[in-house]
Amino acid sequence: MTFEAETYDYTGRDQPALDARLISLFQSVFPTWTDTTTRNMANVIRSGSAWTSSVNDYYMTRKARGAYVPTATERRDMIALGKRQSYEMYGAQAATCDLTVTLLNGPLAGDVTFAIGDKAQTEDVVNPVIGEVQATVVMAAGATTATLSWRHCQSKTQTYTATINADQEVFLSDGPYLEDSVSFSTGLGAWTEVDSLALSGPTDRHFEVLVDQNDRATVRFGDGVNGAVPTGTFVISYKIGGGVAGNVAVNTIKKFGKTYTDSFGTQAILSVTNAAAASGGLARETVNAARQQIPLSNTAPRTTVTRSDFEVHALEVPSVARALMLSSDEDLTIPEEEGRLYVVPAGGGTASQALLDAVETMVTVTYPMLTNYSVLISTANYLTVDVRAVIWIAANYSATSVKTAILAALAAYFNPLSSDGSANTLIDFGYNYRDANDLPCGEIALSDIFNLVRDIPGVRKIGTGLDDFTLNGAHSDPPISNWQFPALGSVVLVNGATGNVI
Repeated sequence: MTFEAETYDYTGRDQPALDARLISLFQSVFPTWTDTTTRNMANVIRSGSAWTSSVNDYYMTRKARGAYVPTATERRDMIALGKRQSYEMYGAQAATCDLTVTLLNGPLAGDVTFAIGDKAQTEDVVNPVIGEVQATVVMAAGATTATLSWRHCQSKTQTYTATINADQEVFLSDGPYLEDSVSFSTGLGAWTEVDSLALSGPTDRHFEVLVDQNDRATVRFGDGVNGAVPTGTFVISYKIGGGVAGNVAVNTIKKFGKTYTDSFGTQAILSVTNAAAASGGLARETVNAARQQIPLSNTAPRTTVTRSDFEVHALEVPSVARALMLSSDEDLTIPEEEGRLYVVPAGGGTASQALLDAVETMVTVTYPMLTNYSVLISTANYLTVDVRAVIWIAANYSATSVKTAILAALAAYFNPLSSDGSANTLIDFGYNYRDANDLPCGEIALSDIFNLVRDIPGVRKIGTGLDDFTLNGAHSDPPISNWQFPALGSVVLVNGATGNVI
């Protein structure tokens, strides 16, 4: 399918441009008319028409852009497009860690109980990271320490009074919503969340949860044909939280959200900390990531046959960032009926044997491949790219801060994943670097990396000599083989004003 290229240049389509066109049109009919500024009804209608047309053009163009996966930019549009193809964008995941609690005025004569849902948080005054205890733990009388399981989430409740209407909906007011956390019971008993009410019967206590672009959830009930209709007043429990903010560093969770006493009423003076950093917190899926994943979710069949099947199924293994499949059609050194599947793990580097085994299981067992075909699964071969640049520092910038910014930008450029977890399209396997004829060009563009360094705030200029900017020792495009993946090597930055390495 071909999509019309979208233009974001409204220079010829804004109100002044449209107004000028209307004036030209009027003057083509009334050549002597020049009164364009007097406040009369004709000029009001003309300028109003120009303004209305410009606004309609903007919003109609944006709406048309949101009708297709490759061009959609609004999260609400991508959610709807994904659902049409049985793809649901995932929400944020909550970080977890263990908390070590020490009784400072102990031992005490009674038990101290830490209940499910008790809050513990960082010491930040403005925006503390708040989480909850996940299991009840009792510090027995005489004990002075306990270990608690902590998760970056908060429990919320909302009371709802049902009506007799079909298709009732309850908007949950707090967010960001954590998936699969809604629970409640009515006089009929407990209710169960389902992906769709289409297969639910008239007495099935089922409900759907729809999450919008702001990570707010809506609970939707059935119509008495597909899913039962709730009655009475009941309380809906759910959780909010998640995201990378929960991945707090070591020894940062320092406070409980309440005071504790033992079973005899004696106050327990406690200290709490996390001996290890919290982990597992992931941001919600971005529009860019969904734009890549929605087509892939409908590309590969339940078997592994084609090159793209191998690559798509390999990417279904957690911690696989990129994958490339080559056969004799792409590489004459590979024998017939054999293939080479190269894997780049998240963060780059060498893929572990456990990861390679998981990929092999995915492409041979989970999605069976042809029995007369063999595939060798290996970690990616990397092309190390060493960068050397002679730069001049702009006024009011320090060489150290500019160097830090350049190193961060280069690290992001060579990271196989973007910050949102989607594939970083700035780099790829050599086979996927293509020329105008859609053939592998076998080179990385020096200009791309040159421009990246040049555009860092604080870089006044890069030297003009051939040795002032080099990749792997040369001022030229580094050659890359089909099976290689670029990786950042050494970075040497020289202050052009002093000649010293920064």
